[in-house]
Amino acid sequence: MNRTAQIILYILTALIAFVFFVVLLFPLDSVIGYYLGGIEKATKGVYRVSVSEIDASLVFDTQFSNFRVYENGVEIFSVPKLEIGFSLFSLLGETKSLSFEAYFKKGEIDGRFSINNQGINVVDISLDEVNIDDLSFFKYYLEKEKIPIQLKGVLDGSFYVYIDNDPKASEAEINLKILRAHTTPMPIKALNQTIPKLNLSKGKKAVVFDCVLENGRIRLKKFIMPGPDLSMDLSGSARLNRRAAVNNLSFDGKFSLSDKITAEIPMLGDMLAQHKNADGSFPLTIRGSGKKPKIKVGDFQISDFFSF
Repeated sequence: MNRTAQIILYILTALIAFVFFVVLLFPLDSVIGYYLGGIEKATKGVYRVSVSEIDASLVFDTQFSNFRVYENGVEIFSVPKLEIGFSLFSLLGETKSLSFEAYFKKGEIDGRFSINNQGINVVDISLDEVNIDDLSFFKYYLEKEKIPIQLKGVLDGSFYVYIDNDPKASEAEINLKILRAHTTPMPIKALNQTIPKLNLSKGKKAVVFDCVLENGRIRLKKFIMPGPDLSMDLSGSARLNRRAAVNNLSFDGKFSLSDKITAEIPMLGDMLAQHKNADGSFPLTIRGSGKKPKIKVGDFQISDFFSF
């Protein structure tokens, strides 16, 4: 079982085991606080949860103020107000169900997930105007993977994921929009250059990402970046094997760069110039595997220049 599943299952098991007994003798918020404190011990110090206040209820949702999650001492999730609800009947069965609402300074996330002995098997989440900066795990994991770029913007949309022991039986549907999307500057070691901040969407126009997973096939229905600095239109598919590795990438589309970007990195503009379409855009293909994709602009393999 993965560590995230262990944490959630530990919390839920603790609640159901004590709900009919300990709560008769002690306040429920004290019981929940005690078991949240036990997460650090249960995960051998990898994860820690802290809250400033708990308003517990057996009938209504339990509220947590200033809910924070740490991985190896680094904060990976923080929300001013979190409400969690659960069904006592589901806690008695093999599969536990949990619903939640997370309220940030601006925007909120609500959803549900279920978990069994194999781990989390259903995640169903909706996002309403959530600032990516409020989702600290994005920054944490990009830095952990040594990817020298950050994505900024406001998230809207939903995603549903069903996880099966057989990855080919898993399902997913992701529909996301990112308003006011932009990136931080990104160094390109091979060119000894740094790509400046890129505006990927402005005003009411949004980056659109629509993707489904079914029968072991990932189908990118739509990936559109309106720009102005970098605009893109991409679609295609890939395969998910039994080890959950992504292979057989087959994505095709086109992209355009603003004059500002090509002026700041003239070497990049010169390399791409001969591959330009009649409409001024550049043809884009992605093949290979998820671990080592081959990205080409025309017949020029640009992925060779993006080793971080």
